[in-house]
Amino acid sequence: MDLPTYAFQHQHYWLYDPALVGAGLLAATHPLLDAAVPLANTDGVVFTGRWSLATHPWLADHSVGGTVVFPGTGLVELALHAGDQVGVDLLDELTLHAPLVVPDSGSVEVQLAVEAPDPTGSRAVGVHSREHDDAPWTRHATGVLTASDNPGVDLTEWPPADAEPLPLTGLYDDLAAGGLDYGHTFQGLRRAWRTGDELYAEVDLPDGAETDGYGLHPALFDAGLHALTRADQDTHRGLPFAWSGVALHATGATSLRVRLTLSDTGIRIAVADAVGAPVASVRSLVLRPVQVTTATGVSDALFGLDWRPLSRTATGTTPTWTWHRDTAPAPTDDGLTPTTGPGNGDGPTELVVLPAGGTDDVHAEVNRVLAIAQRWLAETTTAPLVVLTRHAVGDDVTDLAGAAVWGLLRSAQAENPDRLLLV
Repeated sequence: MDLPTYAFQHQHYWLYDPALVGAGLLAATHPLLDAAVPLANTDGVVFTGRWSLATHPWLADHSVGGTVVFPGTGLVELALHAGDQVGVDLLDELTLHAPLVVPDSGSVEVQLAVEAPDPTGSRAVGVHSREHDDAPWTRHATGVLTASDNPGVDLTEWPPADAEPLPLTGLYDDLAAGGLDYGHTFQGLRRAWRTGDELYAEVDLPDGAETDGYGLHPALFDAGLHALTRADQDTHRGLPFAWSGVALHATGATSLRVRLTLSDTGIRIAVADAVGAPVASVRSLVLRPVQVTTATGVSDALFGLDWRPLSRTATGTTPTWTWHRDTAPAPTDDGLTPTTGPGNGDGPTELVVLPAGGTDDVHAEVNRVLAIAQRWLAETTTAPLVVLTRHAVGDDVTDLAGAAVWGLLRSAQAENPDRLLLV
């Protein structure tokens, strides 16, 4: 029998499988990916896979509201693997847009596309899926891959002398009661500590979990985040939403030491092996509150559009969308616009609209909106700041400044959903 051989292509080594070569494909060399397709006339690559609970039964151990959802750490693992295949080893950013549901029966087809490098050498990456051939594709994550010289963080002093142990009894029962049902493969958190704004966790991959081919097994990485459920702040609880600065420094670990540094802007993560040698690092992770559905599955749920007034006055008839001059910057300085209407007057603030974008000076507009948002969040007013853009997202983006503003505030909105609104 002929053995697969390695060949040099695009300055990287690809594993050639005769069965795939006959179909014009390359082996993807990852347990979750079946094949890779270098795209003609570009330097892009598409990686493909098909998942089911029969072929990847461990995925059933990550359930949200009764629905099997592919973990965010798995999307990071796939993006890093794809980057390694094309020569860029840092996941500079990855934003999750929609849950990737693994159906109870049947399978889901997954594509991970890495685009050609831009002038800086960075490559856009995106993950899509569909359940059958005539179904529309769903976008689950988009991001950017680039090169890195990050050596990682050493965690040989373990745990710090002043760290206090955190109670973990009943942890997974509590999570299941809240809609996050972690099965055997994901129940890897063994011990945790806290000192100031830092959490420390020890995690192991349970017996029976297959590690061959993974850079950092998604279940092991995910278990390192479970200590966050013992944090005091609600903003440090939930599921991964936006990652930045993710680098993998070593592969094959089955036990980890994890340090989680909490801040108002995100969570910085250092991951090491059982002796403290660097395994992975994350510059920032932003979480989003868990959305539990009572439908049979996220992809099968029936949704309707329902318009509701933001709020009403005591009479229940007139919206009071006024601008509170004592707590908001002056419109002549920042461009804040009070909403107009019968309720506009001396009543309490209920809504403030900030038009954004519409200029060729992208950097100046981003800095302007950032300064306003920071001042707004520092104020005591509870009124939401509505940042209004036009043609900044979707398939017809013509306002680059507006698109930059939207991207800037997306993470801030996830942390302050009642204070910042993007329209």
